[in-house]
Amino acid sequence: GVVIATSQIKHVLGVKPPRRSRWWENVWELAMHFQDTHAPTVTIGITILSLLMMLKYWKSAGPAEKREAHWLWRWFPKKSTSIAFMAMKLSSDLAPLMAVTLGGLWAWAYRAS
Repeated sequence: GVVIATSQIKHVLGVKPPRRSRWWENVWELAMHFQDTHAPTVTIGITILSLLMMLKYWKSAGPAEKREAHWLWRWFPKKSTSIAFMAMKLSSDLAPLMAVTLGGLWAWAYRAS
């Protein structure tokens, strides 16, 4: 996990440090290039990552009673037969595809501006 995270975080930060063979060297390079981070890329990266994590945890929140007791999930649809719940479930199932699509649209819009 650490190797994958250190090799991918540069995309979230919008920096292009040189690739090293060891993960701790990659972390060092990221730290040295941190001042080069691209704010719009960080914003969209953190937003999409947060959305993915939220949908993942919503999907595994359990039955309606457990969702009702949760401080955040009680505000989301709980009845599994409702249209809103089914739409949210479909959204959580398609979240990775939506994340790639949103990221691609962001890149296209940013390059076009």
